[in-house]
Amino acid sequence: GPIAVASASWNGGVCSSGPWPFCDGPVITVGGSETTAGTHASAGVSLPSPGVGGAHSEAFASYGYVSASAYANSGVLGFGVSSLWVSNTEASSDASFDDLITINGGVGVGTVEAFGTFSCCRYYDGSGSARFQLGTEEAYAPWGSQTSGFDVTTQFTFGLPFMISGSVYADARDFAPSDPDQGSADGFGTVTLTSLIVLDAQGQRLEGYRYSSASGSRYALEDGIFTPEPGSGSTIVIALAAVVAMFKLRAAGALRRQV
Repeated sequence: GPIAVASASWNGGVCSSGPWPFCDGPVITVGGSETTAGTHASAGVSLPSPGVGGAHSEAFASYGYVSASAYANSGVLGFGVSSLWVSNTEASSDASFDDLITINGGVGVGTVEAFGTFSCCRYYDGSGSARFQLGTEEAYAPWGSQTSGFDVTTQFTFGLPFMISGSVYADARDFAPSDPDQGSADGFGTVTLTSLIVLDAQGQRLEGYRYSSASGSRYALEDGIFTPEPGSGSTIVIALAAVVAMFKLRAAGALRRQV
């Protein structure tokens, strides 16, 4: 099902004798982190005084919509005078959904076309990625584009399930974590599925067909009638997990390469 994960962390040190970087005594390691998971995940850390700022990430996951964002910006007031220094401030998040859709109401092979939008990828020094998959076809958010549309078409066989999925990733790391005036990072990625249309074997738009999903979720299949599968239970869950596993091995590596 849909899953979102968010994490944030910072680490550094405190000089036990004298200001950083002119420390002439032992350094005490300090830091903090947080990680959460669910369909809505949020994580954040804040630096203790005289440190300022911190890192935050958030992710949402549902069938047909996933988003992830990450932000990092920190510093130390009085750097060179304070005993606190920061070596790293960062945040990351990711979200995904996977499902199977079955369409009935035709014979042989049909075509399904999905429309939606990507939002990606960064402000300043963050990074992000967004991917959507329909059947065997995939689309990725263009690097550097803030908002763009996607149009993915794939063939399917009436009465047999096909894959639908989306995944996003965001990362942010302050490149000057002890400097309060430099190093802000902001990454993000969003996939929004808006509609799908179905064509029959002759390429004519199909109306009045019936569709179901392994998750029991409704999708914006235009002119289609949603029919929950009776007694889906564990059989569908196992089938979905098996198909998802095959695609994730390939999709995970491709998604990371977009970052």
